[in-house]
Amino acid sequence: MQPASIIGHARKAEILYETKNFEEALPVILKCFSLAERPEKDHYMDWSRRCKRELMRQKSLDTQYPFVGAAVGIVMSTLVVVWDTLTFGRESFLFSPVLKVSLIITVSGTCFAIAKSYRNYLTSTKSTMLMPPIDLYGLGKEPEEKWEDHKNK
Repeated sequence: MQPASIIGHARKAEILYETKNFEEALPVILKCFSLAERPEKDHYMDWSRRCKRELMRQKSLDTQYPFVGAAVGIVMSTLVVVWDTLTFGRESFLFSPVLKVSLIITVSGTCFAIAKSYRNYLTSTKSTMLMPPIDLYGLGKEPEEKWEDHKNK
């Protein structure tokens, strides 16, 4: 990528933006803004604003995922406890209040952990989309070297 050329920086910014790597895309977009001529500067300024907005939204969602998971777990387990109490009354399987509370805490903790794992999965997926594919056959050789090895066999 030529440092003074806007084309390479714009393509890199587009790839980072479309793969939702907003934190890495923002400096590249700002570099495009600094290299652009007057008519294009407005486009890159709008793009940087969209990128900042998406970055803030993404960070907000990343912090909310685990707590939403815990809330879903609390609601689900509370519904189970209420259903069990209404259905079976005094012969309820969950007869002890300590057992009811421990069930709610366990289920909400499990849902919290699942949501946190899902958030970590999404984060790692975004970064791995930018990695080059695994070279299964060439073992890091250049195409010319692979061809020479193939001809010699």
